[in-house]
Amino acid sequence: MKKLDKVEILKNVGSSWFAPGVNVLVGIFLSLYMFHRLGDEAFGLWVLIFSITGYYGLFDLGIRSSIVRYSRSANVWQAIRTTGPC
Repeated sequence: MKKLDKVEILKNVGSSWFAPGVNVLVGIFLSLYMFHRLGDEAFGLWVLIFSITGYYGLFDLGIRSSIVRYSRSANVWQAIRTTGPC
C-alpha cells in the first residue's frame, strides 16, 4: 500500500473543502440575484418551495435508494426466470 505524502493529503483535503465552499458562494449570489429579479412575494415563494424540497430530502431516509435497489433485483430475478440460467 502506498504511503500518502503531505502534499497529496493537503490536495485531497483542499479539494473536499473547495466544493462545499463554492456551493455556499453560488447559493448566496443566486439568492441575491433571484431576490432582485423576482421581487419580495415571488422570492418568498421560491424560498418556501426550496425549503420544502430540502426537508423532503432529510425525511427521505433512504427510501428512494431502497426502491431502486429492490426493483433492480426484482427485474434481474424476473429475467433469470424467463430466460433460464446460462
